[in-house]
Amino acid sequence: MADKIMAIQTGRLSLSRVVYHTNLQQAAGVIIPLGVIAEMTIGTWRALGLIARTSLAMDETDAIGRLLRDKLSDPYSFLKPEFDWAFSNTEPDEALGKLAQRFSESLFFAPPVVTSTKKVLPTGGAGAELVLSDLRKSRDEEFYLMLAESRGKPDPVPSEDTTKFKLAA
Repeated sequence: MADKIMAIQTGRLSLSRVVYHTNLQQAAGVIIPLGVIAEMTIGTWRALGLIARTSLAMDETDAIGRLLRDKLSDPYSFLKPEFDWAFSNTEPDEALGKLAQRFSESLFFAPPVVTSTKKVLPTGGAGAELVLSDLRKSRDEEFYLMLAESRGKPDPVPSEDTTKFKLAA
């Protein structure tokens, strides 16, 4: 059996928090955490991941404007079509920036925080699971950090794993 060829690949990991601002006129307005979207490009791979809350507390739902209240009561169901759009309609390293441009009012996709990453990956198609594993870990850590910072208590019911990948080249 031939040895697999391994290569050092460099790439980027981008994380973007998705929140709802209840009052844009006051700095003290409540900010409701909804989810995190992550994008990783490394070598020829591109991965996009979403984790979001599946429900909101009653006081959070009451604080949301009437036009978006029903849609945002299940943040994951609201964000999933945006995630799918970004995966299908953007180039590698563009998804989070494009989402931030699409939403800049009360529903806010934060500009992505980008970090460099370096991994040893097998050449060819065998590296996908390694890329997805790193993306999931970073995405989930950012999600729980966001919840802890905003409310002090983690959401007991995050969404199911939502990740997609493809060759970026």
